[in-house]
Amino acid sequence: MQNTVVVYVSKAGHSRALAEKVATLLGCTASEIVDKVNRHGLVGFLRTGRQAVQGRSTPIDDPNVDLSAADSVVLVEPTWASNAAPPLRTWLRGHAPELAGKKVALLISNWKSPG
Repeated sequence: MQNTVVVYVSKAGHSRALAEKVATLLGCTASEIVDKVNRHGLVGFLRTGRQAVQGRSTPIDDPNVDLSAADSVVLVEPTWASNAAPPLRTWLRGHAPELAGKKVALLISNWKSPG
């Protein structure tokens, strides 16, 4: 049986819900990359967009998922300013060697408020 790891970034909870659903369907757990930057309010919103557009990384709490036995990795993240979320970018840069040779799937959420 294939060993799959689900890792996600979520600001508003939508990506968390998707990651948990995928993990349930695959019979594994979902691990959260925690963004350590305050992204609340207008200043936080602007900082978020700037970091995403500029391709920056950001400080995170790494879930320290053991990727050594994983065959596949599912990454779940929201779209930030039409770019990858900086916390995921940080995680990917830190784990690139461990991801080599693995199947990687990316699930991107783009939640839009109804109305």
